[in-house]
Formats: sequence, structure tokens, C-alpha cells
Amino acid sequence: MVVLLSAMTGDGAGTLLSKIRHRFRTLYAPLVCWNLLFLFAVALLYWWAPQHPLLSQLNLKFDTAKGLDYLNAVFALTAHPIGYQFWFVRDRFVTVLVSPLLLVLLRKLPYLSLLALGAAWLIGHDLWIFFRTDVVFFFYLGGLIGLRRIALNVAPGPALALMGLYLVLVALRAWAPAVIDIVERRPEWLTGGTRAMRLVGVAACWGTLLWFARTRLGARMAAYGGLAFFLFSMHFPLLAAIKWMLWPWIPAQTDAWMLVHYIASVTVTIGLGLCVGWTLSRHLPGFFALMNGGRALSVPERERARAAEPGAVPDLDQRKRSA
Repeated sequence: MVVLLSAMTGDGAGTLLSKIRHRFRTLYAPLVCWNLLFLFAVALLYWWAPQHPLLSQLNLKFDTAKGLDYLNAVFALTAHPIGYQFWFVRDRFVTVLVSPLLLVLLRKLPYLSLLALGAAWLIGHDLWIFFRTDVVFFFYLGGLIGLRRIALNVAPGPALALMGLYLVLVALRAWAPAVIDIVERRPEWLTGGTRAMRLVGVAACWGTLLWFARTRLGARMAAYGGLAFFLFSMHFPLLAAIKWMLWPWIPAQTDAWMLVHYIASVTVTIGLGLCVGWTLSRHLPGFFALMNGGRALSVPERERARAAEPGAVPDLDQRKRSA
């Protein structure tokens, strides 16, 4: 959205090229670095224990992989990378690359294009260049909202009501397999409805987070927002490894203990990811910046005061300003 709006208000092609170069540094470069790291780690695991159960959780099969498979594992050219979560980053970068076309559509056929992209998203068509059309649809929708200067403020009351509605929709979707047979084939209406409920989710989360950000706790948490991309990048295949390591500790394979296992695995993954990110940002800021796409970690005021003491090391924001 920022790319499109900048092109509209700037010098067109020059602004777009500048934004594309910036997105290469903040999106595609971290994608390549993280997937190289993942590939190296799981290759060592394959060399040490070829039958390790963790390897079955990956979309790269070393026994049958060929050259293109390894290229995709790192660069996500035509298939998902080894870090599966980076499908989103890859599609976002591809969206930026085609942003000149999206800009033309916004100017010439804004609503017809929105309808076409929305239909492709709902039916699951990849438009031949994307893994999924979620990213390009919401990217375009954001550009249209910005172009039409539509206010995005959602009052706390409606935001909480939307969040309640979204939670009900999520609960109904989770309950659906109990009453609908999806083993042989999932009904298309259920798949489309699952996608469509994200529109409610976006509005609910947007309004709720805007309200929460104005609270004291929200302001404190926002200081660590620079770790969000790092945690997103690191969480898989780390989560799969932690699930495997915690599985022997589950006393029984019941529904309740499966939920405990899932919650514990996610909690440990998040905690470990945040700790690693924080440690790297403190002691290896250059490496952290590379893996985090140049996103700086904001520092709370007490840390700023400590950094301002004689002989203290400047914080990341200060380094960025002086660069």
C-alpha cells in the first residue's frame, strides 16, 4: 500500500523503483538468508540422522530433491521455501514487483480490479505468479482505501463487537468438521467462507489493536515491535522441532493433553524466538539487522536512559540515525 501511495504522490517510476529496492532489502534478502540458514541446519540433521522424524515435516525431501528443489528451498522461485512461512514474504515481494500494474488498475479500473482480485482470492486462484492471492488482494485493497482517503479508525465499542463476531466465526469454523464431511473433499463454499471471514478478522484486529496500542501496556509492548518480523521468520521449523522434543513428555494422547502439548510448544517457541532476537539485537546488531530486514528494535525509555550514561553503547535507534 505504501508503495502505491508513494508512487501516486511522488515522481512515479522513480519512486516505485526506490520502493522496490527498499523492499528487496527488507523482504527478499531476509527470506534468502533465513532459508539458507534453515537449509544448512536441516542438511546437517539429515547427514546425522537421515530418518529423523523432523525431516518429514519439511517440504524438502533430501532423498529425491533435485537442483530446482534446492533453489526453491532458498529463493522460493516456483515453490514454497524450506521455511514455509516465507511464502507470505515471497508473495509480498512479488506484489511489490507488479505494483506498477496495480497502480494502473487503481487509476483506471479501481473497483472492477478489486472485484476481480477479490474473486480470485475467494476461489483460491493463484493468478499464475503467486502462491496465494491473499497478499495482493489486501495490498490492493489498502491502496484503494488510501487513494479514497477512507478513515480507518474503529471505535473501541464496534472493534470489540467485531472481535466477538470474529471469534464466533472462528469457533463455528473449528466446529464444522464435526457436522460436515471434509475427509473426502472439502466443500468449496466452506473454503470460500473460511477465506471471507478474514475480512471480519482484519477489521476486528485492526480496531482492537489500535485501541490496545493507546493503553499503557500496549505502549510498552509496542517498544518491542521490532522483534515481530524476527519471530515470524524464526518460528518454523523451530516450532516443529519443539513439538517433537516435547511429545515424549505428554502422559496420554487425549484431546486435553494434545491441547496442552500445542500450547506448550507455541509458548516455548515464542519465548525462545524473542530471547534469541533480543540477544542478537544487543550483541550482534549487524547480524540482527540483516536477518530482520533492517528493522530496528525500539528500546524502552529506561533503556534509553541507561544507554545515555557515559561509556554506554548507543542503542539501535541511535546507530540507525547516525548511519
